[in-house]
Amino acid sequence: MPNPLHARRLFVGLSRLMAPAIRHGAIRSSRFGGQLCVLQTRGRRSGKVREASLDYAEAPSGGIWVAAGWARSTAWYLNLLSEPCVSVTLEGRRRDGIATTVTDPVERLHAIRAILAASGFVARLYGIDPRTVSDERLGADFEATPIVLVTFGPPVPTTP
Repeated sequence: MPNPLHARRLFVGLSRLMAPAIRHGAIRSSRFGGQLCVLQTRGRRSGKVREASLDYAEAPSGGIWVAAGWARSTAWYLNLLSEPCVSVTLEGRRRDGIATTVTDPVERLHAIRAILAASGFVARLYGIDPRTVSDERLGADFEATPIVLVTFGPPVPTTP
């Protein structure tokens, strides 16, 4: 069985490589690769800007949902708990927002299903078809995964 620490290091490393490419438009969202964004948080200890490349789904409120894949120990999640003001770059636009943890069980299930459906091949790698998987399985498989809603203010122009 693969070492989860090695997998986590691999994904964190890939996220650090992908974030600038997504931010500058070199990597764009696609049906295969999923809907991608860069979430910027303020480091809870360092105070420095930190970036994570993430799959996202559009929320009915006009915001987006993202999932903290390493549960409650996900660094960006811990950062936004300390400072919920975040910036998100998606589809070539940077927007400032407020991040909140989704606690409503119905919204959580809807968000998880939407994120998986928007993630391209990632859901398939996990062995889930978001169109047919039961709510019970989603709830059980993602019980420890924080789901975050980012609500946006007015758009902020990006610098090239």
